[in-house]
Amino acid sequence: MAMADFFILSASVPEEYSKWLKLYNSWVNRDPFAHPLYCSLFVNDSTEAKCAVLSSDYGKVLYPFLLRNISSEEYAINIVPELYDLMSPYGYGGAYIISVTDKVKLYELFTGKFEEWATNERVVSEVIKFHLFDEDILAYSGQKDNTMDNIVVDLLQDADVIWTQFDYKVRKNVNKAKRSGLTFLTDTSGKYLDSFLNIYYSTLDRRSAKENYYFNTDFFRKIIDKMHDYFVFFHVLKEDKIISSELCLTSNRYIYSYLGGTSADYFDLRPNDFLKHHIILWGKENNKTKFVIGGGNQKDDTLFKYKKSFAPNGVYKFYVGTRIYDPNLYKLLIESKHEVLLKNHGIEWTPKEGFVPEYRT
Repeated sequence: MAMADFFILSASVPEEYSKWLKLYNSWVNRDPFAHPLYCSLFVNDSTEAKCAVLSSDYGKVLYPFLLRNISSEEYAINIVPELYDLMSPYGYGGAYIISVTDKVKLYELFTGKFEEWATNERVVSEVIKFHLFDEDILAYSGQKDNTMDNIVVDLLQDADVIWTQFDYKVRKNVNKAKRSGLTFLTDTSGKYLDSFLNIYYSTLDRRSAKENYYFNTDFFRKIIDKMHDYFVFFHVLKEDKIISSELCLTSNRYIYSYLGGTSADYFDLRPNDFLKHHIILWGKENNKTKFVIGGGNQKDDTLFKYKKSFAPNGVYKFYVGTRIYDPNLYKLLIESKHEVLLKNHGIEWTPKEGFVPEYRT
């Protein structure tokens, strides 16, 4: 039998945070979404940042997740004490392969160990927004649905090839931006955070974005202070004024478009097309292999089509994984929420179709 060491680390415990970080730093790719600081950004009174680790003869796995306590919810109080569910942090996730000698056996071993832990800890359900590249993560034993697609630029291609693959309107817009005197600035220190935030928040206001996208200044300060090698701010300037800005997260191989926006007063100069073009050039200069532009808010919406205009052949399927560890408790939570909302608030509630976990809709 293969030697195996399986354990769970908590980012809130300093010694365990350090151990998590050491394991993370031993990984060649070091995806930013698995960094303990990144996962800690989403902690609150009912949510902990955790990481499952498996070290075995078949390889090593790092699975970061948010463990959420359901027990304080009104509909769960009278069921049983200490119920949990888990999800990946905002962005991408899954069980990352740190090293491997046998991927199939590594998957089987990790899945068995993690399911045993989840059952013992009274975890009811799980939701994962999967990392895009299958070679970097383990297979999944739960349900996996292709909810939408993402756009990825292959940075191993020559810059001229990438340029010719842009839609004509993108090339036209980049050239217009150049003629308008726009310039590009790379910021690896967060020096221009205030300018970024002004543009980012105004963009959210313009789009009537959900409240959970309004990350506060402390959120960005923690990234700047604790994730030195895993972020870059990119800015476009008109003379000395930043008019478009984007925060990208980076691994040793990939660039991820993360958060950003453009000043509405300068739309006609096409700064966002100019920005994406120069991020691609920066990625090639810094030996990155892929630029993940992301997807839309809904399948094939205008935002997705805009991103696709930079890489018409770069469509990757984006999957969401769901798993119910305890079907009986899962059903009980749904029934309880229906009863509690009707009895205490006069609300006739039914779960949103397709949403998991249903009791959180």
